[in-house]
Amino acid sequence: MKTKILLISLFSITVCIVLMSLPDKSDEMQNIEQKQKVEQKAVSHRVEIQNLLKETIVHEKNKEYEKVIKSYLLALEKFNEYCPNQYFDIVKTMNNLAGAYVNNNQLDMAIKTYLLAHENAVKNKIEESYFVVLAGNIGHCYKRLNDYGQSLLWFKKALPFYEKFHGKENKKTIILNKKIKYLEMAIQHSIQSKKKQ
Repeated sequence: MKTKILLISLFSITVCIVLMSLPDKSDEMQNIEQKQKVEQKAVSHRVEIQNLLKETIVHEKNKEYEKVIKSYLLALEKFNEYCPNQYFDIVKTMNNLAGAYVNNNQLDMAIKTYLLAHENAVKNKIEESYFVVLAGNIGHCYKRLNDYGQSLLWFKKALPFYEKFHGKENKKTIILNKKIKYLEMAIQHSIQSKKKQ
């Protein structure tokens, strides 16, 4: 009889332990609800970012570059806060922001932004084809600032990517090669002029 009582007690204790270790349905439901709320917030933030990016198109058409810049800056802030792992979208937005700075004749800010985008692209291993865009844009900005040395450096960095993605005989690659040759001649001419003085 004592054995029977002991077995029943052990069985009862085991059942209690098993029941206690089972997840409570309300906890499980709370976890599901919490995950749904997080997903809803993420969707809401992505929609907010997309709306900011759509605003830039309207402002750009109206040549309201200060508003374009403001919208891109807000979008980048939201990306960094809510979607920090969206590396390609962040780099693309930075590139577009830099382009807005160019359109607003803020070339120093454009270069800083392009360089930051380039740094992020390298760090986060963004596809190589995007280096064509960034390196070429950086080169163009330096050329507009008459910094032929930096312009030449960035155009030369862009050239292998142009050749790889467009081909050596492509019009874009040929134009870039002509720009490189022009810059080399301009730099050589400048050096020779300085020697004559």
